[in-house]
Amino acid sequence: TTMAARGLAIEELPAWYDLLAAAFAAKGTPREYFVRHVEADPHFQPSQIRVVANDKGELLSTARIFLRDLHLSGGASVKVAGVGEVATAPSARRQGLAEVVLEDLMRESVRAGAALSLLHSSNPKLQEYYARLGWQTIPMDIDTTPLPRAFFQLGGTDERDKSKEMNVTLCSLEDEETRTWMARLHAAHQPTGSFLRDAALWSTWIPPQAQSMSVVTLRTPTAYGVFARGPGETLRVHEFICEQAHSKKESGSCDDGRAVHQTSPEHVFMALLRVAGQSLGFGPDATTTSDGTVAVRTLRGVIDPSWLAPLAAGPAEASTDLGFMFRILNPTALAEALGVVAEGEGAGERVEGNESLFEQLRARLVGADGAARFAFLPLDSF
Repeated sequence: TTMAARGLAIEELPAWYDLLAAAFAAKGTPREYFVRHVEADPHFQPSQIRVVANDKGELLSTARIFLRDLHLSGGASVKVAGVGEVATAPSARRQGLAEVVLEDLMRESVRAGAALSLLHSSNPKLQEYYARLGWQTIPMDIDTTPLPRAFFQLGGTDERDKSKEMNVTLCSLEDEETRTWMARLHAAHQPTGSFLRDAALWSTWIPPQAQSMSVVTLRTPTAYGVFARGPGETLRVHEFICEQAHSKKESGSCDDGRAVHQTSPEHVFMALLRVAGQSLGFGPDATTTSDGTVAVRTLRGVIDPSWLAPLAAGPAEASTDLGFMFRILNPTALAEALGVVAEGEGAGERVEGNESLFEQLRARLVGADGAARFAFLPLDSF
């Protein structure tokens, strides 16, 4: 008999946490991780968790949606249902239960108003599985640039160290004033492919995410950056949001434009990066077994790799994350968000079926000319 999926009852949450802890035990993911994902999500509803249970009421398989708004190039946004917490009890695997749950989850996503489903998997076999169910990949470009540890020295004679004159300061996402200021900057200049963050997400979702990732958050009067230490000698740039550089007239700079140049996004980022590296233990005096370099990992949609090239200790390595996968749930709503018209629905740009509509979505996230770059920010992870 085929089992049907249903929404989770609120009193079943403890059993649901137990199911996830057992399913992800091999990865070492603690039960508390899933508790936080519920308690910290301001948009959580029990109906967003779908489950399959046996006739005894024991939970066998589950998946969950996280309702968010995806920022597209051109300033548009579209409602997405992020898919997470996909798990099946070890004793119930290879029975097709995950597919039953996922299809029920898609129906719930449509009821919740989502035009798209989004998930991420770094497992190629799972990517193939999701592709068979209708999800398609949109690539995210990553650059890893080796910088010499000497770059992260502060207070020296290096004329490139602008951290003091740019007023780089350490800040905390636990501080409401800091979050409010960052939220304003993020809303005005967030990268393509990132999530919109309302006040509730900034207040309850972002701080525990930052704490779990052990990030360092820095700000200047015109920018902020979020950084973390990765495996080995890796410095990850999670976020960098900067106001557009002012014109010379607006900033009151000297005639040769020097002040404008020194406060450009590139120079502001380098100042933040230098302080972040020192704060994360990458200074030249830190104990290390590496070759004396730090691998700085950046998202192409956030950081232009040419900014780091002049200081690099070697060539940058370009890579692509193929784990972000999208599935169209409501073609009409997606076409409206993209500003196109589905075939037969009126004048304007015509879209022939979901495949062509997906190419429109891809163009708005990746960009045929590279102008727009898909960048999913780690603090938005679900």
